[in-house]
Amino acid sequence: MDPALQEVLREGAADDAVPAIIRLEPGQEPPPHLQVVARFGDIATVRIRRGDVGEAYASDAIASFKAIQWLMPEPEVGDAPMDELVQTPAARETDGRREPGWPTGRGTVVAALDWGLDFTHPDFRHENGRTRLRALWDQGARYDARHPNRYGYGRVFDQAAIDAALLELDPFKALGYEPRRADRGSGTHGTHVLGIAAGNGRSGGPEGFAPEAELLFVHMGASAGHGGAQSLTDSAAVLEGLDFVHRVAGAAPACINLSMGTHGGPHDGSTLVERGIDAFLLSLPGRYVVQSTGNYFSRRVHSAGRLSTGERIRLPLIIDADDTTPNDVELWYRGSDTFRITVEGPDGREYASAELGQTAVVKDNGQEIGRLYHRRNDPNNQDHQVVLRLDAPAAVGRWTVVIDARHVVDGRWNAWIERDSRCAPCQSMFPGTHAVRSTTTGSICNGQESIVVGAYDARQPQRPLGRFSSAGPTRDGRSKPDLLAPGVQVLSARSRPLNARSESTLLTRMSGTSMAAPHVTGSIALLCEILGGRPSHRQIRELLRQTCRTHEGADPLAPQRSGAGRLDTLAALRLAQQSLPQTPPSPIA
Repeated sequence: MDPALQEVLREGAADDAVPAIIRLEPGQEPPPHLQVVARFGDIATVRIRRGDVGEAYASDAIASFKAIQWLMPEPEVGDAPMDELVQTPAARETDGRREPGWPTGRGTVVAALDWGLDFTHPDFRHENGRTRLRALWDQGARYDARHPNRYGYGRVFDQAAIDAALLELDPFKALGYEPRRADRGSGTHGTHVLGIAAGNGRSGGPEGFAPEAELLFVHMGASAGHGGAQSLTDSAAVLEGLDFVHRVAGAAPACINLSMGTHGGPHDGSTLVERGIDAFLLSLPGRYVVQSTGNYFSRRVHSAGRLSTGERIRLPLIIDADDTTPNDVELWYRGSDTFRITVEGPDGREYASAELGQTAVVKDNGQEIGRLYHRRNDPNNQDHQVVLRLDAPAAVGRWTVVIDARHVVDGRWNAWIERDSRCAPCQSMFPGTHAVRSTTTGSICNGQESIVVGAYDARQPQRPLGRFSSAGPTRDGRSKPDLLAPGVQVLSARSRPLNARSESTLLTRMSGTSMAAPHVTGSIALLCEILGGRPSHRQIRELLRQTCRTHEGADPLAPQRSGAGRLDTLAALRLAQQSLPQTPPSPIA
């Protein structure tokens, strides 16, 4: 059984509703005691009584049963001081995203699954003041049976409700949605991201790529309202957010931005949320998912190596003195191999050990302080999984995971320390001697079908990579990211601060692959407008990759970080136009 699922079963009552994701055997239907919420092909999000999990797990109809995976917005990196926002003309010259004569995204829907959208912002309103949003789903809102939705949690606001709230003195209070709860000091993440993709520039800043697209927004929360911090969501909520966008977008092409992730997972595209995204794209025409590759290049959270039979490696893990949260280390290795795993504490004593297929309790002087799972052959990739969970507060200092290679055919292994959701400065890490910067992509951006974006600095003549932008390849050797886009000090919409007295703070700069991804999301809306109908996501991805500008850099890992190169929206638009049966009368400028 999945280690995360075993952790879920440790706590709570038997009657509690537990969210999960399942993969069905081909041609099978879910067992009757599972409530299916969203389904794409053989992947489905479900709710189940905690007491029924064991029976469902053993069902012949289910090929894989997984607990939810916690996810977060990409961490903020290097935001500009407020006095630099709009007062540097030289910087503003590099902030434009569109050229005259480009399409505007008309007839398309641009959606973001993110945190905090200031729906009062001028960039998301028409000239008459009405909203550009078709709908907004606040997954974190308290469920109200008077306003039901098919998902059973959160609150959905339609266009009419948003327009009515915009006429009130306090629109946030009138609607019952407070986006600023997600503001970590520099404006909300979702406002900035959606502004890059599709803002109309009415705030005085640069237009987004698709200023006439219709908008959708999902303020991420925990599926089924089962708890979690305000900055957290989970893998089931992500798939249900995609289902919501699909249903509301209808026949229109929907370009969806996902700027979120964590560190853990197998990094080979086999997680059920990644398989669900792939199935969503393959089964529904006119749907496009763009993901950020992650800001983890320099975070020292990945290690890797290769062992031969009889070899041993000691992998240190440093827990910060101020860390009061649980710590998870996840290790994956080939199903053809057999390792033995031992955990040693900061005092050098052995705290637990597990052969392949075993689970061990991590004890300190007889007291349980964690678990060590050594799972055989995950059903989604047939590889072996090791999870070390140290409960909070674990002993600080230098822990050691000892890997003994008992029988080796391949020998390769990869390990990641999970991201700290509550204290970023307290993040546990590997020492520099053991940290490996390759394969540092985020936990859910390694699928086969989505478009994954890294970041470069468009303000510099040399166009250097963002120092934070994660590197591929995936653990199974595929190139990620697919391409690069500007992600350093990007100027876009800022949500209204809680104590705002004027409209002088409607713009801000942010950095990260979160800012790079919406450049591509908005560009896809323009391609859809030119091509008409609902072109396939693979056709769109190939158009973007074919027209990228080659990225060259001194960084020896640049090839693993840059994919096909830098986004060239103009070249992609021209190639799309050339592919049409007859040349339109007005060529792209």
